[in-house]
Amino acid sequence: MPPKSVMLVVKTLCIFSNVLGQLSPIPQVRQFHKLKDTGEADAAPYVSIMFGGLQWSFYGIFAFVVTENPDVMVLVYSNMVGAIAGFCYLHGFLTNCKDTRSRQRLLMYCKITATLAAVQLLVTISVDTHLALLFCGLVSSICGMMGACSLLTTMPQVFSSMCSSSINMPLLCTGMFGNSIWLVCGLMMHDIWIIAPSAVSLLLQSFAAAVVAIFPRKLDEPLMNSKIKRMEQKTAIKDTSASKATLPSAADRCQPLQREQCATSGEAPDYGTLQQQPGATGGTF
Repeated sequence: MPPKSVMLVVKTLCIFSNVLGQLSPIPQVRQFHKLKDTGEADAAPYVSIMFGGLQWSFYGIFAFVVTENPDVMVLVYSNMVGAIAGFCYLHGFLTNCKDTRSRQRLLMYCKITATLAAVQLLVTISVDTHLALLFCGLVSSICGMMGACSLLTTMPQVFSSMCSSSINMPLLCTGMFGNSIWLVCGLMMHDIWIIAPSAVSLLLQSFAAAVVAIFPRKLDEPLMNSKIKRMEQKTAIKDTSASKATLPSAADRCQPLQREQCATSGEAPDYGTLQQQPGATGGTF
């Protein structure tokens, strides 16, 4: 076992990295409220923060009750903020989301997390305590990788547009830092359920970082670009409606010409009555 002082430093860094990553979406969510639009953003990172915070906190408390090892409480201390902040992020996203497909994806993410939670609860109350703890550790490991996978949900868009602006850079940077620290912590605690997700997540985030390096960000904020597009579309629709409303009809264009001709000749205007020519009906001249 490493010295207690080294373990304390590693635990402190783990807590700090988690809280930093869980609070990093605050500027983006504030921009959601400011622009009243979520633009090209995806809800997967916010669902991951919320469910990951709840899952790791539950696993930490469960492991402490079963093993009586106080070291696992670091999982609780470092994830309570994410469990609370994740709900706020999802509320902000859902309130300002204008895209139907983004809402459908959010619903799909919620169904997946609800299914994982229901299966975990069923296993916990139906099997032996140690087996239940093992299964909860497995679910926690899956949740640990969900955060890294959530950064890859916009990869098709990145490859099609050759621009990585849809990748959440604050979450990517804090995630790589945090998973590096957690990998060290898992190795020191000999906990495979911490080592495995940290290593896999670090690999996935490294891939996302390579994509960002290959496809530079053309815009600092894709939300503003999406907002501008929406405003341009609304303006174009209004201009088209206004031009149709002000365009005179053929009858309206003909009536001023008739009035001008009648004013010149001194005759009454003809509005479609049949004028008979002399001799047309057999009459006399």
